Amino acid sequence: MKRLILIDICAALLVLLFLYTSIMKISDYHNFLDQLEHSPQLHPYAGLISWVVPVAEIAITILLIIPRTKLIGLLLAFVMMLGFTFYVFYVLNYAHEVPCACGGVLSGMSWQNHLIFNLIYTGIALLGILLSQNILMRKRSGKAENL
Repeated sequence: MKRLILIDICAALLVLLFLYTSIMKISDYHNFLDQLEHSPQLHPYAGLISWVVPVAEIAITILLIIPRTKLIGLLLAFVMMLGFTFYVFYVLNYAHEVPCACGGVLSGMSWQNHLIFNLIYTGIALLGILLSQNILMRKRSGKAENL
């Protein structure tokens, strides 16, 4: 039972993050697109990314809310957070003065703080996956009665 609650907490934190960031990106779309266009690495794909990322965040949010698709949502959230984290790491180490294409409160973070924030949320997604996998393995082996 405790594991299920922890999985739900992980999913809820990711839902809040992805819902918030997608809404911010959509509500301030022109600024989001402008920031993507000023990124040397993302500029060629700015138009595509400006729609794919918020739509993917909303889709992941929906998957995380539905109990039957929660594990898929956790896996996709992990992959997305890993991608965001690698991008921030790249910017910190190799890029010069790239604007943050995040919305709201997150856009005010330093790149170092953003990296830490992303690592934490990547860890949250990974924790949810590992706990879910553990439950699935216990169910398959018939030891799920004390969850």
